Amino acid sequence: MLVIIVVSAATLLAAFVASYQKQLQTEESFTHDQNLESIHVLSLNTSTVNGRYATFGFTIASEYVNPSIVLGISINNQPLRFFNWTDQIDNTSGAFSLGGQLNVSSFAQVYISLDLNSSHNRFSFFNASNAPTPNNYLKFDIFTYLQNDFERIFLPPTALAVVSEVYPTSTNPAILLDGSTSFQGGTNTSIVQWSWLATNQSNHTESFPLFGEEVEAPVNATSTTAFNPGTTYWVNLTVTNSAGLVGTTGITYKVPT
Repeated sequence: MLVIIVVSAATLLAAFVASYQKQLQTEESFTHDQNLESIHVLSLNTSTVNGRYATFGFTIASEYVNPSIVLGISINNQPLRFFNWTDQIDNTSGAFSLGGQLNVSSFAQVYISLDLNSSHNRFSFFNASNAPTPNNYLKFDIFTYLQNDFERIFLPPTALAVVSEVYPTSTNPAILLDGSTSFQGGTNTSIVQWSWLATNQSNHTESFPLFGEEVEAPVNATSTTAFNPGTTYWVNLTVTNSAGLVGTTGITYKVPT
């Protein structure tokens, strides 16, 4: 009887040790894969119509030798409920719904697109008209089966404006709008557009838009597309970067008489 008990105990102990070793190997394998998994948000690709986003898309890429299972993506802490995707390597495509999963092949690049005319989330970087909201960043989080959270933040450009008079003694004086000190920090994007708008503060009417990093606007009391002498304006500069994010600033300027 004692021999039977000893043999049974030894068998149970061996089974326990084997089970523990298998569990340990599984945990080590999971941790190994978790540490090696790598997904990046590469770029944004958006289209606008009259200043409104019609579509919003971005590309994610895997740098892992094994496929990754994406369980969810959020932008500015708001989960995407539905999106379409296209694998740019093998040209396969499909749709993702909240609660599902997206299988990303090893070293694949997947383009994710949202049709903003459909009933998708309204994110904080869009206003009610789907126009980009000034000075707002984009924070992406990609959550995977391996319990990883891959994050990337796209920062808006910083708009800096200088308004000054040029040729003050000339018969054709002008106002210089200078946005050249505006800058883009923290990302691989760059500023691609400078938009100016001057508003007459006495009657709050918009005067005229101008475009360019540095713009010379004439001073002419009889023109509706020029600064008027002695008039105070609110001058607004909006800069847009290559990712479609915008930054804005404004200053008060009184035109000399």
